[in-house]
Amino acid sequence: MEITLAEGMPVIALGALAFVNKLMPNGKVEIQLKKDRSRHVLTIDEIELINLSEKDSVPKPRLSEAMYRFHDTSIESAEIAQKRYVVLNKCVNNEITVSQAAEELDLSVSTIYKLRRSFAKEDGVMALLANKKGRKLGLSALQAPVEAVMDAAISKNYRGKGATVKKIHLSIIEECRRLELSPPSLSTVQRRVRKLSPLEKMTAIHGADYAKEKLGLKTGKLVLSRPLEQVQIDHTEVDILLAGTEDGERAVRPWLTVVIDSYTRVILGFYLALHPPSAVSVAAALSMACFTKASFLNAIGASSATYPFYGKPELIFVDNAVEFRSSKFVRACSLNNIRVEWRPIGKKHWGGIVERVIGTLMRKVHSLPGTTMSSVSQRPQGEINATVTFPRLLVWLTLQIEIYHNTSHRGLQGRSPANVWFEAFQPDNGSPIYPPLIADPFKFKLDFMPEDRRSITSRGIQFKRNFYSSQALALHVGRKDVIIKYDPFKMKKIWAYIDNNYIEADYGMTRPDMSLAEVMLASKPTKQPPWLTSEQGYAVRFEAEKLIRKRNVSKAKKENYELANSYIPGPSSEAELSDASELDGRKFIPTIYPVKE
Repeated sequence: MEITLAEGMPVIALGALAFVNKLMPNGKVEIQLKKDRSRHVLTIDEIELINLSEKDSVPKPRLSEAMYRFHDTSIESAEIAQKRYVVLNKCVNNEITVSQAAEELDLSVSTIYKLRRSFAKEDGVMALLANKKGRKLGLSALQAPVEAVMDAAISKNYRGKGATVKKIHLSIIEECRRLELSPPSLSTVQRRVRKLSPLEKMTAIHGADYAKEKLGLKTGKLVLSRPLEQVQIDHTEVDILLAGTEDGERAVRPWLTVVIDSYTRVILGFYLALHPPSAVSVAAALSMACFTKASFLNAIGASSATYPFYGKPELIFVDNAVEFRSSKFVRACSLNNIRVEWRPIGKKHWGGIVERVIGTLMRKVHSLPGTTMSSVSQRPQGEINATVTFPRLLVWLTLQIEIYHNTSHRGLQGRSPANVWFEAFQPDNGSPIYPPLIADPFKFKLDFMPEDRRSITSRGIQFKRNFYSSQALALHVGRKDVIIKYDPFKMKKIWAYIDNNYIEADYGMTRPDMSLAEVMLASKPTKQPPWLTSEQGYAVRFEAEKLIRKRNVSKAKKENYELANSYIPGPSSEAELSDASELDGRKFIPTIYPVKE
């Protein structure tokens, strides 16, 4: 659920009830406190939204019904639900007919009527995952080995102009009999072939070149009409070596993930990391993009910077990297009514917007000490001195992004990304408007937070070389394979998903918060000289063995020593007693054994 800020709206500000008095430019709001009617100008993320409707409120620790299915939803099911949502929305708005919707979704007209009667836009994409009767959405009734045989047969035999479904079916029957499997029916194979896209069918019969010529998308200029209509996400390895510590040890090369609004070229969010691109990078960058930035700027020590851009995108356009094909990522997008589209393989120019922006940032990096430049031929002569640390690069990059937002852009007819953004949110009456705010930021961030699985021990949950615990977590000691969520920007806390609830845990109140990058950097082994050389170690072991041999006397010899010792008197003078050891508050006189060398 999203809420659009408006004048007169009740909010929580400065720890008290207040009302929005005026919307101001650059992400600021004038509020009026109820208790004393005083007015204050705050940034958007300094106020907290209030859900006055009980129906619309979402308890933070509990999950909605859709969220219950979140972890059990396959990527195929999420994609099907997403497609159904888009088509049904068009049908409800009378943009397409019921027959057209049935054809597009490969469903019967009667099924479309049933879906349309129960369809509610506010329920979101995940509501279309419900399938109480029969098998789960997207799952086949066929056994996995039969599925594999059928897919292989279609791939092998559905070729050329003479290809027919009957021939494919006969080859499937033959292979199933050989493997002692129950073959599928002809109608099942026919349905499977019908599910092939027109491009796949034409490629199978006429070849790839012919199919691309006839059915390949003819790319033209991307036409967009508003901010947040489409964003692009991509990664790059930053052209710089960073110092792992202040003294320049352990040089590392960071990675950067950026989220670009295609219409305005605004960098909505980014994630600087010391690890290669992953689902962590995508989740962190997108989460930053969707929310206001004041807390982030304060956390990194760049509170003077201006970063007023935020908002949930309608569509995310990405390439086919594995992190963008992650089932967790696709399910999270579906849960929050965000569509995902993937760049066709071989169409690299389709992602040109984000790649050009990344190129602009990398050219700025080339002015820093420790840069590797973009190619070997451009690199400076001699050794590259890594002097810039990770925190310094993070602040520097944030400030450079602010400069970029206020610089004229050739792709925007000379206007700056910031100007294009604010013009789009400036109605005719002159009063600024802002993108809708996510009503429950906690739940949204949990959806996109990266996850892992851990066991709960008596010490808590061990994760990234830390132990996380809490009083609530203590009730679940012994549980295994528990889903945990974590925030890569703030690793002090994690959340364990237990019995449809998220239980918070931390690694100690007295320890400072750290980002995932800082945790990984701190966990790297430090190269130090050994305490003992190999020669010294050998000498110590030899002396130890020598002492053992000296003490390894025969039983008879030991008895003689003990007998001789019985006649040796103990110390009696004050001076001698003062040197005696103390045990349990009493004077203890050590036994003296005569040892012959």
